[in-house]
Amino acid sequence: MSHLTWGNWSLHIKDGYLEHTKGYEVELDTCRTSAKMLDWLFQIRGKSWATSEDLAELLNAFDEIIDPQTNLCSHGTSKSLSSDEMRRLIVSVPSSRKLLDEFQSRTGKLEGL
Repeated sequence: MSHLTWGNWSLHIKDGYLEHTKGYEVELDTCRTSAKMLDWLFQIRGKSWATSEDLAELLNAFDEIIDPQTNLCSHGTSKSLSSDEMRRLIVSVPSSRKLLDEFQSRTGKLEGL
């Protein structure tokens, strides 16, 4: 699996970036602090092509890939990730998603996760 999608956003695992179907790229290594990740959200919000759904799906992608509440801002405390830590998060997404998909197909739900 070379990439995963969230709406119009695709994760390019090998190169570590999200790409919108309009060609706009978000380098995930630049999202190693909560402030930098928030900056990306507001940058995208200001784009004329970006819809509310695009913004929501980017947020969903950040949540699934980075898990910000755990890795960047748990309990209101700012944290940062190293480049190596970010890379590990990026490459772990396909296996995490596969496990969730398998669980959902067996049980028909994702409740309790």
